[in-house]
Amino acid sequence: VLIGAQMPAILTEIAFLSNKEEVRRLQDERYLEAIARHIVAGVRQYTANLNTL
Repeated sequence: VLIGAQMPAILTEIAFLSNKEEVRRLQDERYLEAIARHIVAGVRQYTANLNTL
């Protein structure tokens, strides 16, 4: 999916819409905020590690 991207990009797969429990979670604002915080933390950790190479 990201092959040929003309800018830095990440692909995240958060949930399966065929899973009813995951669909339920995706409707919870707190769950979505937690996912967003974890994605941001991962990107920050990755970029911090780039600066140490």
